Amino acid sequence: MISTGGTLLVLTISVIEAGTSSVLLYTLHFQKYVDTSSN
Repeated sequence: MISTGGTLLVLTISVIEAGTSSVLLYTLHFQKYVDTSSN
């Protein structure tokens, strides 16, 4: 069985990865918006 600490660690890592990927996607969309508006 997986210990509670291991489960919390996996959940924390997955949440951090999801947050990082969403921030990266948001940054890419924002840069595209800035590029199109500046041109």
